[in-house]
Amino acid sequence: MKKVIKGLMPRAARRQFHQIRNIFRDSQNSGMRMKCLWKYLKWSLYNKPFGRVAYAELINGYRTRVVPDCDAGVADLYYHREHEHLQFIRDNVEEGSFIIDGGCNVGNRTLSLADKIRGALMIDAGAECLRRVEENLELNGIERADYDLVHAALGDKPGEVCFTDKGGASTQNTI
Repeated sequence: MKKVIKGLMPRAARRQFHQIRNIFRDSQNSGMRMKCLWKYLKWSLYNKPFGRVAYAELINGYRTRVVPDCDAGVADLYYHREHEHLQFIRDNVEEGSFIIDGGCNVGNRTLSLADKIRGALMIDAGAECLRRVEENLELNGIERADYDLVHAALGDKPGEVCFTDKGGASTQNTI
């Protein structure tokens, strides 16, 4: 079956087929698969092609901006597979903790804890990522002073790195 699909469908169509299949396979989407499918189709056919921002709700009710030039947060629109992992972290992080998010991208994981923590050190090599962290904090009425943002790459030794820029806050960037 895989060879038939690969031969008949262009790459973009195969990617969409796999996304839709994954939406239906995601056990965390149980009871809301059609709603998740609608969100995916709206994003793919309306928001992304026309440069429109969408908003995804996180596990704690906070929202994140999903921007067409970036893949960070897109899965938060129509997948709930990370909720199980995030719930584990939420259940085990002490109320009022200060956390470190190394490689924070646009801050969605930290935002998912923001109602439980007192702040965070958020580090990312992408300047656009950190700008979007600030936008997401503001969107949710979170006090910016409680979050230290550091524009740097993390590694096992000091030095300089070359960081690709695939646009926006793309998680496809590499060092």
